[in-house]
Formats: sequence, structure tokens, C-alpha cells
Amino acid sequence: WNDKFPCPGESVNGKMVEYYARINYADENFSNGSPGWESDRGRVMAIYGKPSEVERNLFEEDGTPYEVWFYNHLSKRFVFRDKQGFGDYRLATPIW
Repeated sequence: WNDKFPCPGESVNGKMVEYYARINYADENFSNGSPGWESDRGRVMAIYGKPSEVERNLFEEDGTPYEVWFYNHLSKRFVFRDKQGFGDYRLATPIW
């Protein structure tokens, strides 16, 4: 961490602390039989942090719940769909 993200004058690397905080958040909020950081939402959370806003759509015409995560400061959005209806949201849009 210190080689990739040096923080002169800091005893603790803030980037490392932030990354592990994101992993912990993902594990607490997106676990579904496996660690939350392994889920699509968990991976996006680990890379980009918490979204600026989240649009949740639980009841659509085709019956597929989905979430849209907006990262306004990055001009990015990610769509996650729960095709099985069991809370396993999968990324429906490319991550890059």
C-alpha cells in the first residue's frame, strides 16, 4: 500500500483504510451466501465507494427488480438486476 499510495507524513495509509472500510461495508450489506465483496455490487463498492444516489425499482413490468447506482462526480452509473428474485443483484452494465 505504501509503495502504490504513499502518504508522506501519515503514520496510517488513508487509501488502505478506505479500501478496507469499503470491503467491510460490502460484506455487511451484500453477502448472499458468500462474502459481500465477491458480489457485483460489492466489487463496484470496493472500487468506487458508496454511490452518490441509488434508484431502487422492485416492481417492474418484466418482474425483474433492479438498482441503478449513480456516481455523479465520476459521470458513471451502474445497473444491477436481480433476475432470480432472491437478492442476488448482478451487474447489467459494463464496469468500465
